[in-house]
Amino acid sequence: AKRGLWKRALPDPRAEPISGTDGAVYPFWSPDGSHVGFFANGVLKRVPVAGGPAQTITRAPGPWPRGSWGASGDILFTVGTFRSTIYRVSSSGGQPVAVPHAGVAHDLQWLPDGRHFLYVNAESAPVKLMAGSIHSADPPVAVTEFVEESGNSARYSTAGFLVFNRGGVLNRQRFDTATLQLTGPLTAIGDRVGGVRGWFAASVAGTSVAPLNPPPRAIGGTPPD
Repeated sequence: AKRGLWKRALPDPRAEPISGTDGAVYPFWSPDGSHVGFFANGVLKRVPVAGGPAQTITRAPGPWPRGSWGASGDILFTVGTFRSTIYRVSSSGGQPVAVPHAGVAHDLQWLPDGRHFLYVNAESAPVKLMAGSIHSADPPVAVTEFVEESGNSARYSTAGFLVFNRGGVLNRQRFDTATLQLTGPLTAIGDRVGGVRGWFAASVAGTSVAPLNPPPRAIGGTPPD
């Protein structure tokens, strides 16, 4: 069977394939949820979820690519085993440009200001979550360290917090996008998140988290101040 992307509404048990996504790996959403970005055969592409042809954005050869689509319309992506370079490219297509950062970067996530982004520096010991900038004048900032044996990553919510594993459980903590620092108490919200290879695997939207392995659950209540 060919690899490709499928879509399903949460209340509907049926799934259907998204045309034009043969060979797709590591998909990611556009900010408005109308498109999906993905990598296939060394190329970064986008496709409308409602249907339509896939569009080539740029070449992205190499294993284990990752991408994040920002509100400004730009996409950040990395490729390769040792992701020494972060690239930024318009979601409409074009020539990618390198973005400054520290360490070996993976698991990119745009922050809402369109200037900063989160990434995991796998080169540090312990592994660190960093906040970088598309502007070279802004030095990277260390957000937190990961002390788990695996699942070394986090997810940002537009409700203003991060979720990540710590102490054997999934936690949330307020994240200040102005100072790029965690603030307030660490609150346990569920079972530890991790895929079959120990990768952190969770999707966050507002105050809801859908983790891999445990069933989807609502965070519940108002995020901590």
